[in-house]
Amino acid sequence: MQRLGKILKIVLIVAIVAVIVLLAVNMIKSNHKELEELTITENLKKAYANSSDLRTHSPTDEGFSPNGGLYAYSLVYIEKSGYLQLSVRYNTRHMDDIASTYPDFDESKIYYTLTDNKGNTYTPNIVEKSSKYHYEYFKLEFTNVDFTDTELTLNMIIDVLSDVIGDKNSVVLHKSGEQSLPYQLNAEEGSAISTELITK
Repeated sequence: MQRLGKILKIVLIVAIVAVIVLLAVNMIKSNHKELEELTITENLKKAYANSSDLRTHSPTDEGFSPNGGLYAYSLVYIEKSGYLQLSVRYNTRHMDDIASTYPDFDESKIYYTLTDNKGNTYTPNIVEKSSKYHYEYFKLEFTNVDFTDTELTLNMIIDVLSDVIGDKNSVVLHKSGEQSLPYQLNAEEGSAISTELITK
């Protein structure tokens, strides 16, 4: 009996360690350092020339949509210039589930919008896109955004499911009066922006 207890204890410890390792591996797989940095685009250069007050903060609600399918991070904006850039990712396994129910579904039916509590809708430029393991990553930028007394929400729109998912695939990015932090340009980002401004 004592021996059986020891065996069960060992099995339990091995199971716990295996679960921890699987969770750690999954977290490592979902990281994509390249899209955490600011992407220097023509729109960003124009916005930065107008105001160099780059700000950042974590999206509210930890950046995850209620159904866990969409994750928003690396948010950088210039309020005075109406510019916003961020990274998003989604798990392709969610899309496999959709495809099994809707045979005509493909990823061309996915698009993003930014909406505010004033009824405005903004369409992004996709400035980068990549895949890693079972994740799809996008770097999005929005221009002419009204930040004044505004709540901004990123929406992942899936045509075939627009009536089913509703706001479960949305993330609140910014609320009026929310505390923000100065975004510190790294050496490469600062050099890219400075070079562009000097050569104008």
